[in-house]
Amino acid sequence: MNNLQEIIGNALKRGGKRQADLAETGIVSSPQAASRKMKANTWSVAELVAVAEWLGCKVIFQMQDGEQREIK
Repeated sequence: MNNLQEIIGNALKRGGKRQADLAETGIVSSPQAASRKMKANTWSVAELVAVAEWLGCKVIFQMQDGEQREIK
């Protein structure tokens, strides 16, 4: 799984959330806007971090040597 839309969709399912619930984050204003956001697949890093935190996840940047740094 390497498609961002799939990754976010999977995280939503695992977190017991629905795509329409993304409006709770303040990133989108309505369930319809959440649907458009998912289809357009245009996420800023700040938006990804906000969604990850909302779901209890982390955004990680992995270095060539395996070191992992969390993006906050």
